[in-house]
Amino acid sequence: MLDNKISAGTQYGDLKGNVSIDSHTGGGLFEFAKKNGIDTEEYFPISIGVYKEGDFESVTIDTVNVASSYDGLKEYLASNPAPLPVKRFTLNVSLNDYLKFIKRFSFVATFNEELIGQEIRIGE
Repeated sequence: MLDNKISAGTQYGDLKGNVSIDSHTGGGLFEFAKKNGIDTEEYFPISIGVYKEGDFESVTIDTVNVASSYDGLKEYLASNPAPLPVKRFTLNVSLNDYLKFIKRFSFVATFNEELIGQEIRIGE
């Protein structure tokens, strides 16, 4: 068993940031998980990870079986200490395969983690 965090990381972590994704109507992460053989009735998808290095791409989906809804997961987290028990599925697909399931995405990265979420004023 390996303890970890739901977080992005690379070998050196020169830049860090956050990402936001809008799914197409109809499920996004859930639909992508189902299409790739994950039984979403048994395993509730909670996150997706994508790693790319040169020609190598890895797409993973983290799931739980302690809850079957976001509200259920929130209740579980409120009454159970970390770490959250997760089953990780590594998919044999590319980033482009996942991009077909999303409407739009945005990511921002900075060299200083403390700047993430910092209010700014953009000048002319």
